[in-house]
Amino acid sequence: MSPDIWSETQRGELDEPMRSPLLDAKVMLVDDDSMMTELIRAHLEDEGYTNFVVTNDPLEAIELMRSEEPSVLLLD
Repeated sequence: MSPDIWSETQRGELDEPMRSPLLDAKVMLVDDDSMMTELIRAHLEDEGYTNFVVTNDPLEAIELMRSEEPSVLLLD
């Protein structure tokens, strides 16, 4: 059985909230409109996500997905 991801949550200082390891997931964004990928990325960064793969070329999306192996794929 795989370990519980929440049990690996790191506690910060007393005044810092706990940080989920899920925020380190590699998120791949695919959209032919660069404004949309920038907007979605900004919202995710505001929530604490830091690891992104972004393409605005749908023809390269599959190869990029294979090489980068993202945890999450968001596409148009």
